[in-house]
Amino acid sequence: MNTQTHVLLALAGLVTALPATFAGRWSATPPAWQRAASLMLTGAVLGALTPDATLFAMVGIAKWQGVPDAVIFGQWYYQPFWQALATVSNSVPLYLAVLAGAWAARHRLPRVAAAFALAFSVAALLHTLTDLPLHHDDGRPHFWPFSRWVFASPVSYWDPAHHGRVWSLVELALAGVLIGACWRALRHPLWRGALVLAAASYAAMAFYWMTVFG
Repeated sequence: MNTQTHVLLALAGLVTALPATFAGRWSATPPAWQRAASLMLTGAVLGALTPDATLFAMVGIAKWQGVPDAVIFGQWYYQPFWQALATVSNSVPLYLAVLAGAWAARHRLPRVAAAFALAFSVAALLHTLTDLPLHHDDGRPHFWPFSRWVFASPVSYWDPAHHGRVWSLVELALAGVLIGACWRALRHPLWRGALVLAAASYAAMAFYWMTVFG
């Protein structure tokens, strides 16, 4: 999926699981839990972004060097260096280990640290597991270091040759539902502004992919 959908999925899952905390009723919430809840939101966003962090770094460096988009995604993406970094950042066992460690230490860690670590690891896991069925020939070995197996899905989130156009419509509908769920729960103007930007980004991404791949 597109990165913004991963972020929206993590946020919607969090606010749905803890509706009273994120429904604007902060006055009835103890200050310590307010801080923990804020860090959970931050952890969810960062966790959802982390699996794609190496992709962002690759594109940023390539753009700075003036590399054409077709070369970035047709050649750089498959270079061993970037593949190795992405293998680590998309490892399901790695995020499971972080989640297990955070859960085991939740009573010994400060509440805010435990809240952040739990939200981060769950969001990262959600990202990797929802990416697994949506890559045809550009997937990752999600079960590294135990396996280098890469699932070649019949469905691609972007490639028209593998139902990419159909999935794009499904993802747009999903994004609308997720934005609605987050909008109801996250009432701060900054969060709502971010949701408006997320909605606008889908049009920008569609134009970008059409420009790169036709």
